[in-house]
Amino acid sequence: MNIAAVIDAEVMHHLELYGCVKNMDPLAIHLLKTSNHPVLRYRREWMRAEALRQVLEAHREQPKMNKLVADEPVNKKSAFRQSALIHPYFKAEMAHRHKTNWNKDFIRSVRKGTPDLFPKRR
Repeated sequence: MNIAAVIDAEVMHHLELYGCVKNMDPLAIHLLKTSNHPVLRYRREWMRAEALRQVLEAHREQPKMNKLVADEPVNKKSAFRQSALIHPYFKAEMAHRHKTNWNKDFIRSVRKGTPDLFPKRR
């Protein structure tokens, strides 16, 4: 087993456990980013393609999810009202980027910044 195979196995193990390579061994990250070995070049390209696929899938599915919420009748007497159905990718990305939970203030700021995540109800 060569170094490239070890690094590739470590990257895949880290992705499986944590979903990113952010806190992986610095030498492994350096080799992953800079190596011209075919295995590591393939892994870099695969990671980019997979990230792009996830983003495009989330953007494609979000309007369908908005339509589901928009079609539901609003019950104003209910203690809990569903204001949005947000794709798990967007939820995880925003929680990771802003390091917060989905409280009322954060939902308000998200609604202001990206109104297309929230359906327009009748």
